[in-house]
Amino acid sequence: MSCKKGNIMSHKKHKNEPQMKLTGDLYNRLENTDLPKAKYLLPIYEAISNSIHSTEEAGVYKEDKPITIEITRTYKNTFAKDTKDGITKFTITDYGVGFTDDNFNAFRTLDTANKRDKGGKGIGRIYWLKVFNNVEIQSIYCGADNKPSKRSFKFNASKDIYDIKKEELLCDKPLYTQISLCDIYNAYSDLKNITAESLANSILEHFFYYFAQPDNKINIKIIDDQKEIILGLLLKEITLEKTLEKTTFENTNYNLIHFKLHKEEETKQNKHGICLCAHNRLVKNQILDKQISGLQTPLEEAGKDFIYRCYVYSEYFDKQVNSCLLYTSPSPRDQRGS
Repeated sequence: MSCKKGNIMSHKKHKNEPQMKLTGDLYNRLENTDLPKAKYLLPIYEAISNSIHSTEEAGVYKEDKPITIEITRTYKNTFAKDTKDGITKFTITDYGVGFTDDNFNAFRTLDTANKRDKGGKGIGRIYWLKVFNNVEIQSIYCGADNKPSKRSFKFNASKDIYDIKKEELLCDKPLYTQISLCDIYNAYSDLKNITAESLANSILEHFFYYFAQPDNKINIKIIDDQKEIILGLLLKEITLEKTLEKTTFENTNYNLIHFKLHKEEETKQNKHGICLCAHNRLVKNQILDKQISGLQTPLEEAGKDFIYRCYVYSEYFDKQVNSCLLYTSPSPRDQRGS
């Protein structure tokens, strides 16, 4: 998607602002926000969720332009690249509406309700700064009078939003937004050693319900040096059978997707389970191997081993999930006291 056809030849109205405070107390917000070490991928999930929403808002889907997550690593031997020294940066790129003035103002407002209807809690960028020391953002978007504009800025805990640049572009360039999450804190050092396969499977697990929708048009690609993993293809590779079901329990509607999945040692979809989802994202994965006898090993059908997974979504779940993707309320039956 682009504002007009053409190539950028020059710029105009170049405006720089050295620093800008968020609306609210960033320091106290960070101090009062808990992010368990086991949830070190949540900041990346939040960035991906933003990219999905931005792409949906733009309404333009291209197979050759999926959302990309590029991993940047350092190596002890730069030329041979035989010993990895850890990840220094994750760069998430999408081709959605970008950081328009409205979206930038929402970004500046802590706990904004800008995307509440999509499950946004206004806290994603707080999670970025819990795990990463620095964030860098650049975006080309349709600005005033449908003219292409470019905005870039940096974000960290000590300076808030800084090195802000905004310019109107005389000619056109495709829209895109690039968010770089840089310099992982030692408290979350496990993230520095994550493999592309593990990251891809974790993202697929988290957004499984979203990807499983029959009308889904969004895809995600992981890039790690010369390696590329496309999540849409990964889902097809591990899926043996998919069945959709709608049901009602205690006057609450639920959508279920039943999966028979290939057992893969390197995937997180390797145990039988029931997965509860809110706003198309995984909230709780209830593993069944300890609850039901006989589910400690793969099942078999027509000579093929498979893992059973059921993904359950309900608008009721949407209302009961908190900012850390944990359920905060009892079941509908419990709420009625029965």
